[in-house]
Amino acid sequence: MEGAAPVFVWELQSQKVMDGDETRFVGKVRAMPMPEVTWYHDGKVVYDNPDFRTSYNKETGEVVLFIVEVFPQDTGVYECVAVNKYGRATTRAQLNVEGSWPAVTFPAIWQRCWPVTDTTELMYYTVSQKKRQ
Repeated sequence: MEGAAPVFVWELQSQKVMDGDETRFVGKVRAMPMPEVTWYHDGKVVYDNPDFRTSYNKETGEVVLFIVEVFPQDTGVYECVAVNKYGRATTRAQLNVEGSWPAVTFPAIWQRCWPVTDTTELMYYTVSQKKRQ
């Protein structure tokens, strides 16, 4: 039986999601022998962890990257690369995360009275103050 380089028969699809949502990229690859698969986010390898889960069914060729909760820093290009001894194939898609906190500027008087080194703390303070009003 002759071998064949990988080919993605289902390409990844670009997505727009809201900050805090879950999402998944799904594709399907064919090859002989079935390839090894690696996921990338903006050129860096994505490893399985509690926030990013990958799966690959070598019988069906289905590849999945599941992101449990997206954050603005997850925006970027996601790639799935399949490699066997006959070649390689790549499919890629863009993830855009919307609904993140807007950029906030504070009056100079606040900056003089309360030097801020941790913007997370300031955002919490600002939100909790608004809830009280």
